[in-house]
Amino acid sequence: MVHVGQGSLENLQHGLETGTWGFRELPGDLAGAEFDFVVFGEGASPRVPDQEWFGQSATLHLCQAASGFYETRAKHWPDELVRDELIYPVHFGILPLGTAEEVPLGVGGPLPTEASRQLKISGTHRGFGKLARFDPTELFARAGLDTAVALPEDPRASPTVTLSRAPGIRRRHGAATGGGKGSGWQQDPRKRKVVEDHAVTQAVAHYESRGWRVTVVGKPYDLQCRRGTEELHVEVKGTTGAAAAVELTVNEVEHARDNLTDLFVVSEIVLDGDRAASGGTTHLYENWTPADDALQPTKFRYRLPPLEQATRA
Repeated sequence: MVHVGQGSLENLQHGLETGTWGFRELPGDLAGAEFDFVVFGEGASPRVPDQEWFGQSATLHLCQAASGFYETRAKHWPDELVRDELIYPVHFGILPLGTAEEVPLGVGGPLPTEASRQLKISGTHRGFGKLARFDPTELFARAGLDTAVALPEDPRASPTVTLSRAPGIRRRHGAATGGGKGSGWQQDPRKRKVVEDHAVTQAVAHYESRGWRVTVVGKPYDLQCRRGTEELHVEVKGTTGAAAAVELTVNEVEHARDNLTDLFVVSEIVLDGDRAASGGTTHLYENWTPADDALQPTKFRYRLPPLEQATRA
């Protein structure tokens, strides 16, 4: 349970879009913790008596936990990039699933009392996450995740998430985000280009070291690799955050399904200002085919009304 205050909403938006969250340090009560889901709460004041807290409502964003905690040197969030300073060195991956709007935090709400209280405590402890164990079925229903998440009968087993059935996160002041721009989207286009170029450089070096002759193509795939009579295409993604999800275009999906393709992901890339990048952890998915169940739509195509209904500007 993670409470996000008003001053951190921009970071929340970026974290949901890039499938990453982080803390200034790892509290002792979270060391070695295992959890299946993360609930981000916004819109309720935690620094009030319990009675008042349970009378409030909040917007809850539900995410699947995509990794455990790990330490990083990568500056990822807007405030880190503006200050060029590592503020949140403890990261973990998240996969945004859905949002429950204006959820009562007390009686009549989908959270048990203890889970609601842990969300409140998170808000008074600088937003550090707090553990709560409960059946989230009602909460999932509020977020439209009834068919997207299947909870196992054995509590020791992992839940099954069908991402294509998850509506994605919706924020009041932003567009819908699902796996979001998990390919390492940066608000500053210069930083985004540096991250992308660094990932491509890492990928080229990897395949050349294995005897491939590599050509940087760009679209609808990044690298063309040839070795004798063999040909392999590579889709490259880079991020300063976790390796939780990547953003794909329709052309990238269709090309990977029709051609022998690897997916090469570089996560936790370290930015040095807006001119250089270094480091990162590589993740290679060989002979990759995007599965329908793992694809979540994050954008809409809107059909305009007839032209006669428009006012000429």
